[in-house]
Amino acid sequence: MMDLLQKLLSSAGLDGYKINRTVTETDQLFFVHDRVETVRRGRTTDYSVSVYLAHDGALGDASFRLSPTATEQEIASAVAAAKENARAIRNQPYSLVRGETGSFSHKNLIEGKSLAEVAEAIANAVFAERGSAGAGLNATEIFLYHTDTRIVNSDGTDKSSSSYSAMIETIPTFDLPDRSVETYAQTRLSSFDEPSLRAYIREELRKVELRAKAEKIDLPAGVAVTLPAEEICEILSEYADQLHYSALYTHSGILKKGDEIQTAEDCDRITLTAVGKAEGACESADFDEDGSSLTDRTLIRDGKVEAFFGGNRFAQYVGEPNTGNLRVLSLAPGSLTEEELFACDRLECLQFSGLQVDLFNDYIGGEVRLAVLHKDGKEIPATAFSISGKLSEVLNTLRLSEKTTARPNYVGPAVALLEKFTIL
Repeated sequence: MMDLLQKLLSSAGLDGYKINRTVTETDQLFFVHDRVETVRRGRTTDYSVSVYLAHDGALGDASFRLSPTATEQEIASAVAAAKENARAIRNQPYSLVRGETGSFSHKNLIEGKSLAEVAEAIANAVFAERGSAGAGLNATEIFLYHTDTRIVNSDGTDKSSSSYSAMIETIPTFDLPDRSVETYAQTRLSSFDEPSLRAYIREELRKVELRAKAEKIDLPAGVAVTLPAEEICEILSEYADQLHYSALYTHSGILKKGDEIQTAEDCDRITLTAVGKAEGACESADFDEDGSSLTDRTLIRDGKVEAFFGGNRFAQYVGEPNTGNLRVLSLAPGSLTEEELFACDRLECLQFSGLQVDLFNDYIGGEVRLAVLHKDGKEIPATAFSISGKLSEVLNTLRLSEKTTARPNYVGPAVALLEKFTIL
């Protein structure tokens, strides 16, 4: 298929093309409680094709997807239609990634085992954790992926990668005499570490028990708030979006080099780097969707904007280096020790309906579904309240944990301690 595609695209009178092929093998296990009900194995191939056409001083582009069973006539028709669609698009001209080649392989998840063997090992680790009486996993789904990616374009770029990952979805449940409470949890893995996975399941079972026992309570004004890694990443992603070359080119961002996002000297000042690869981050890669090699870029250093980043097209538009479209954010650890954290009164926010971060209106806030109030040595589960604050003021109180963790697109402190929230 790849050879046929290249042949038809090369003879179609285009000014460029790009082919992204993804082959995915999966092993899928579906459990009811701890009993496996269904096992599925599959293999899919996806072709995404982009065509480029220079016209009237502009560059048009159009994309389409193909089934691996498409006939030569079907491919030719799709190419012709895309060429006409590209004629209607007027982008500022730019060149494709030129002459980049290489093959990369990441096998740290399987370490010589088959997908089925790793899936079984993950299942054993998941069901080794039982939680307290009344807690359990009502349903669990385990997905193992082996993904082969290849990118070929008309300017001599030909890159491929092979990687392995896993996704685990669970429905933790806690039974009370009068009702049963369920939550949903999902995690993705790029490596299998049994103690870490068991700790994750243990924490999810703890959270569903807390959710079952949580009530709406009066919360003390001015109490410090802690946010978990997921919400830290949400805040950082807003800044990363603002610091992408596309925002710089379209003048849609409000940040510029030298801007201070923190002015206080007694907080943990943010040093944020967009990276290609980081241990434990499933979004790690050696190249982006255009075939560009990935180069780490520090965006914010000590609370001050230092640089922008982005891929091939927008790098050319703004005259900056092509870092590739980096997908992982790395935040430098902070100064907050576990001893300091456990010693202070705080509102530990564990689950949000959604954290809103608005740089344009200098706002941060959201509805909290589950939290634990730590006060005077007591732990009180709480629910049904909201937090809100002025983002610039809140970040000037920031303390980041020394302890770090990894998420699919984030590596850095596991906890952020913040003040100056209004709690409603």
